[in-house]
Amino acid sequence: MVKMQSGKFDNKGGFNILSIEGWDTKVIQQAKNKGIKLGTKAFDDFIWDSYNKPWLENAMLRGDDIILWSDPNSNGLKSFSDGIGKTFYAREIDFLKNNSIEYNYNFIEGIKTGLFSKF
Repeated sequence: MVKMQSGKFDNKGGFNILSIEGWDTKVIQQAKNKGIKLGTKAFDDFIWDSYNKPWLENAMLRGDDIILWSDPNSNGLKSFSDGIGKTFYAREIDFLKNNSIEYNYNFIEGIKTGLFSKF
């Protein structure tokens, strides 16, 4: 398994959700310590590499069904003062498609999309 920094444990066979604890304190401070400013492409890259990607890798290794809650209607690109990057949804889809064989993951069967709603 890939080391996850979110502080959460895997819930094999159950429902797993990426939850980044200490967002306003720990995570932003870690980025600042690396010279990374909030709202930049570099910050999104930091979050992707530190949290999103390891979480997806672990889910793929377990063979979890993956539900993407990010906005699929965005154009897939974000504009930053320091460049243009992909949205997290576009990164997630690309990563899952491009790495499914490496992780022995069935992309077609494992990916679900939906709307989150409260009852």
